[in-house]
Amino acid sequence: MVRQADIANGDFNGYLLLTDGLQLDAGMKAAGKTVAVSAIAAAVGNLADDPDAKLTAPQLANDPAADGYDGYVLVSQSQDKDAGKTRFTQYAVFLVGDRAEVAMRVAYGSRDKLDPLLAGMDALTYSMEFRNAGAPPPARLAAALPTDLAAITPKPKVNELAGHSGDGSSASTSGAGVVCRNEPQLIQRQSPVAASQGRFAMESFYGAKQVCRKNGKIVSVR
Repeated sequence: MVRQADIANGDFNGYLLLTDGLQLDAGMKAAGKTVAVSAIAAAVGNLADDPDAKLTAPQLANDPAADGYDGYVLVSQSQDKDAGKTRFTQYAVFLVGDRAEVAMRVAYGSRDKLDPLLAGMDALTYSMEFRNAGAPPPARLAAALPTDLAAITPKPKVNELAGHSGDGSSASTSGAGVVCRNEPQLIQRQSPVAASQGRFAMESFYGAKQVCRKNGKIVSVR
């Protein structure tokens, strides 16, 4: 799960990841929960590829008696050979019955790049419910993931789109020297998921807005 702003800019410096989950074997159970959580984070974070990788100790982040499962958070820093950058990862590891479910936010190059992903990580983890913990199946299933490559291919950057009118269907002229066209613009709003939980968190995404320019300068956005 990549932020829409990053897709529009062709900038993949951070993303959210939900794993398929892991079955807890007898060895993991015998080792203890924090040891098992550290081992799971090392596995899903590919930390074995970097002998100098750093991993913090797991911290319990919920009330297991009330929730019916244990939720831990921890952070790692490692070198990603494929990307050629330092990789910063936060893990949310949930021990539910005989399974471990893991959500991650991953950033490259700087720890600061984790911050813009926090609202999305909160929305993801707060929306998770587990069948093994007694949660009922959802009333409405999520839509299938797209398989059309054109639909999920990153779009050109905004400043590249601004210089092209395409087939002209999205461009119009209003006033002397003023040209208006629909362009992707960054939209920020209060997260509806966070609002439903009584929390405040902003979310960012790209949406179409009509941008009017005169002599190359923006005069209005609607």
